[in-house]
Amino acid sequence: MIVALDESGDFSPESNKIHFFVAVHLPQLNDVLEKRSGQFADWEKSIPSTFKNNKGEIKGSSLTEDLLQTFMEQVLFLEPFPLFTGIGVIPSENSSEVVKKHKAINLAGINDGILNYKKLGRDRPANLYRDFANWLRKLNYQKYLKIFTLGNCIHEALISSVGHAITGAYDDELVHLRLKIDRDFIKGRQTTSFWRELLRNQLYNLSLTEPMPLLDTWKETGHPFLTLYYKNGDLDLNRLYTERCDFVLSNDHFEIRIADIIAIILSRYYNRKKCLKHFDILKHFHTGNNVLKIIALKDFSFEDHFERLPPNPWL
Repeated sequence: MIVALDESGDFSPESNKIHFFVAVHLPQLNDVLEKRSGQFADWEKSIPSTFKNNKGEIKGSSLTEDLLQTFMEQVLFLEPFPLFTGIGVIPSENSSEVVKKHKAINLAGINDGILNYKKLGRDRPANLYRDFANWLRKLNYQKYLKIFTLGNCIHEALISSVGHAITGAYDDELVHLRLKIDRDFIKGRQTTSFWRELLRNQLYNLSLTEPMPLLDTWKETGHPFLTLYYKNGDLDLNRLYTERCDFVLSNDHFEIRIADIIAIILSRYYNRKKCLKHFDILKHFHTGNNVLKIIALKDFSFEDHFERLPPNPWL
């Protein structure tokens, strides 16, 4: 199963619109992915050149509602129906001061990790984590809010992928689970590794209150998903994030472009009250009970927060 993610919006701090990430879930076994790729390619070829840039790529924001309707008919309505997960955020409801507090908590955890590596005489990882802290410290408001929203979308998408695969009896797809994310500001090997570390911390904390659903019988039957991601009695998805999670160019990966088109429809519906008929159908493909989940960074006092901190994953 491929889970492809793309965003909509620039996450500007003054904006009162909904900015979000969309994750589209695409089964890949039994030539399903190849068929979907052909369907999408045929649809792209049918789009007039006036809606494409000089590289021949579709400018999604300029597509008419009629063309979006053809996308739904020629790509989405063909079985097996692809699902999607959407997570939204309203920047104006997340003040820069609250964002700074959350960054400070992240930095405190990383700095604890640096000190412990130094005590152990392990200068190389200590220096790497120092670079990690410097990278995080320099992230501006938009980039941090994007990372926060992206992490929440990945968490929800993974839970939905496992849950729907179980109920749909295609859980054999889970051993082929792969994440593809539209390459935006996350570029280069070191920056990608830093983001993965930040994601690991974020998903660890999210999993404390919303763990991934697994069947009890899997432990008895020896499900391949547990063989890959279960270690010492706990779910460990590090291999997924390090080996099967990539930031890719949308023009090379059609799955990202499908997520982009879905994001366009959602943006027009939620922010401009357009694409009403499209959304009325599209909502049935949404894993979140037909409702877009809006998240927010919670405000807190440092004194209370440090008393309730979970174990630091960077120690």
